[in-house]
Amino acid sequence: MKKHTTKKNRLPRPHIFGALWFLSAVLVIAFSVALFTSYDSVTNVLSAGSLNISLIEEKYDSAPASERDKVMPRKITAKDPKIKNTDRTDAFVFLEVKVPTALITEVGDDGTRKPETYQELFYLKTNDDTKDTSTTLNTAPASADDNGYWIELPSYETGTDCRGEYRTYVFGYSTYIKTGESTETLFDYVMFKNFVRSRYVDGRVLGITVNAVGIQAQHLPDTLADTGSGRMIQTEETLTRIYSYAQRK
Repeated sequence: MKKHTTKKNRLPRPHIFGALWFLSAVLVIAFSVALFTSYDSVTNVLSAGSLNISLIEEKYDSAPASERDKVMPRKITAKDPKIKNTDRTDAFVFLEVKVPTALITEVGDDGTRKPETYQELFYLKTNDDTKDTSTTLNTAPASADDNGYWIELPSYETGTDCRGEYRTYVFGYSTYIKTGESTETLFDYVMFKNFVRSRYVDGRVLGITVNAVGIQAQHLPDTLADTGSGRMIQTEETLTRIYSYAQRK
């Protein structure tokens, strides 16, 4: 998997033609029981124009309720967020993932207790992971001909030391998506960690929240990509700048 480093950018004041947010895929947990919900919000129209994107989870939505509504420690649960462009406008898209954190003592399958540390309470996994693989995400291209992949934007992330209640990740898709196109999934399932009961977790309602953000590719404040016949693969630096424009709505 690719490792990305934080880059600082001085950003010009932008003029945004269209950006919108969707909130979806909220995972709520009380101890080892969870309830997943998925919905789309209304479109926000900003300045001249509008944009429509959808946050979808195909595997989760098709899973029986008995499998997806209860999450036990070490149980793998389908959760596969990706974004579809349902508008006529090409769009750069982003995913924000908010994962609960706490000071816990994780327990292995053999009952061995690991050192107490501040950490996330879930593993986010891809289809290529085994049950014992730690968090990995679809943040690297499969090949030079890959249609797109997610790039982490560390400069916009919060709670990275896991000492608060949540860690928030931000990812940008490496190329804009056209009408009817979808991104790759960022991850494919989640696994609730097995840990010793902790006063830092007791009484909390735990949830994984995924937000989808989109901004039209045309008429950005400066030229960041070819929005004509070809599509450039973006870098962490350019996606960070594009994301900053969506934030200044």
